Amino acid sequence: GNPVARKFAEQGRVALGASKFADALTAFDKAIERDPNEPLYWAQRASALDGLNRPDDARAARLRALDLDGGCAPALMGLALSERASGNDEDAESRLKQICGLDPGNGAAWFQLGDIYRHRADWEHAFAAFSFAIQAKRDDAEALLGRGEALLNLNRSAEALPALEESIRLDEANGAAHFLLGAALADVGRIAEAASAQRRAVELEPMRAGAWFNLAHNLHALRRDAEAVEAADRALALRPGFAYAHNTKGLALAALRRHEEALAAFDAAIAADAK
Repeated sequence: GNPVARKFAEQGRVALGASKFADALTAFDKAIERDPNEPLYWAQRASALDGLNRPDDARAARLRALDLDGGCAPALMGLALSERASGNDEDAESRLKQICGLDPGNGAAWFQLGDIYRHRADWEHAFAAFSFAIQAKRDDAEALLGRGEALLNLNRSAEALPALEESIRLDEANGAAHFLLGAALADVGRIAEAASAQRRAVELEPMRAGAWFNLAHNLHALRRDAEAVEAADRALALRPGFAYAHNTKGLALAALRRHEEALAAFDAAIAADAK
């Protein structure tokens, strides 16, 4: 390639890294002027245009990169991400599969595929994609979380535990990871640890109704029923029609011999379930 073009492209990459998108665009334009047939310059130009909030121009630059090289991974990934952002997962999936076929070690592409499958609740494919992402980058906390969630939903909770625990080791402040870990621990009968995990989940994400419900359920199983009622109330404050939370509250109230309140909670559960 043209050595002057390479120099301008390097300047553009430095400017991109510093979020100086206008400077980056100028540098990539100069690189393209000297070497218009280098697809990577067009793909990098698109990244600068993204930063300048010019999505149509960015898409055109990526398509130009693909005209020059149909396997240009940065252009394919950029298009896939923009398609995902616009809700077009079908086309994004096709581009991501193309990247993975060309470069099986592209962990970012495998992760995005896994995320598409996760949103579809296609847990077998999600498990496979997140596993490939982890092979590419073993300390990817989000991919480990995705693998753990897939295993949990495949009723393989014992296998989910190591992935979720490692995800938390890498990113302790991720409430979703503690929530899923708690669910897996409860599935394998480790209720006290499950309650601790859900307690940490609600500390990190107090608006997560599911974690408050799981905490209530675990506390009731541990015969800590006054605390269970409090946790169920927190879940219901966030999601008033949460039938399972009404039911768990009723069970805890009955264990506390607060029978009239328990009956009211059970009635609320039936009414919520009927909707």
